[in-house]
Amino acid sequence: MSLNVWVFNHFASTPYTNTGAGERFYYLADYFAKNGWDTTVFSASYSHLFLRQPKRKFPYSVEDHHGFKFLWVWVTKYNPSSGIQRLINWLSFVFSLFIINKRKLKKPDVIIVSSMSIWPILNALWIRKFHRNVKVVFEIRDVWPLTPIHIGGISKSNPVIRIMFWLEKLAYSKADHLVSVLPNADLRFKEVLGHEDFKFSWIPNALEHTSFSEPSLSTQENQSSNFKVMYAGAIGPANNLSFLLDAVQMMADRDVEFTIVGDGPEREDLQLKAKGLKVKFTGKVPKPEVHEILSEADLLFIAWRDIDLYKFGVSANKYNDYMKLSKPILSAGNLPFDPVILANCGVVAKPNSGDEIANGILQIMALSPQERAQLGANGYEYFIKNKTYDVISKKYIGLINSLSNV
Repeated sequence: MSLNVWVFNHFASTPYTNTGAGERFYYLADYFAKNGWDTTVFSASYSHLFLRQPKRKFPYSVEDHHGFKFLWVWVTKYNPSSGIQRLINWLSFVFSLFIINKRKLKKPDVIIVSSMSIWPILNALWIRKFHRNVKVVFEIRDVWPLTPIHIGGISKSNPVIRIMFWLEKLAYSKADHLVSVLPNADLRFKEVLGHEDFKFSWIPNALEHTSFSEPSLSTQENQSSNFKVMYAGAIGPANNLSFLLDAVQMMADRDVEFTIVGDGPEREDLQLKAKGLKVKFTGKVPKPEVHEILSEADLLFIAWRDIDLYKFGVSANKYNDYMKLSKPILSAGNLPFDPVILANCGVVAKPNSGDEIANGILQIMALSPQERAQLGANGYEYFIKNKTYDVISKKYIGLINSLSNV
């Protein structure tokens, strides 16, 4: 069946614009197109997350990509540290979506609204009001507004947060189907709605894997005699990297070197804390270079804060990046469905503890090269079976087909 699918995703990106974040619907749209569907991804024309900005034209500009379209919707520019400017940016996306001349575009059969931001649910429900056969899918990646409350320390009584609580309930109650990258997101739906009468699918984050071959269990010695621990990703409040530096300090007399790849608001503070320690900060680099850097690691690291928000689970693409490289992983967190446990590809340490992180590193160091290679191979196998776009696109296509047949 030929369908017309629209995706409203404020931070969707293409390989040309992105840093590895936001490409979910670029690859899904490619699979939708191969399935014979017309697909248009509506994304913001400006994002601080982009390495390169797309053409910024009012009310939108269009790019063709392998049988699907990216429609770059005009938005205001902003300073990422300014909450007011970011709010205006979100609202300008909604405004531009409302004023786009829909008569120039083929009417959708399905609209997928993928957070963040959650505001475009208003656009999708407005379109469905006039075209009642249109189905609306609401996808949650971060649980807003809980994320800014737990991570950013914003008060629940903040007027914008109150509006977001209203939007959250509206989306959960009015969408035809709910999707999340978080395995336990249905717990949140039950909390907000007070019932279980909703349709939910867990469709996790994914990566393309075509350029990678199956790992070998043979081992190679590092050119350096030091054991290499690496982290790649954002450096902010949610990433909890301060305790990694505590572990670095405790292991100062060991032959271990640490690399932190990425950038964010806490980078400068961490660099000050790391002064005199064996830690290298690379800053933000293009994703192919990230993979090249991480391929030299003996152990890859990820950490989480010990907060109630994560009871819904996590789906950081960092796990997929790490598993794709066939490296053992140290995960410092208290998570349900921790991917490291599910894949048997490393060690889990308690969060908020330099001692626990240091012990986890020593535990991996104590393994033979063959045992570490086996952990890496376990992660790669789990990634191939569960976390590629080929796998998750089949789930999305099945879901959309079931909605269109109702």
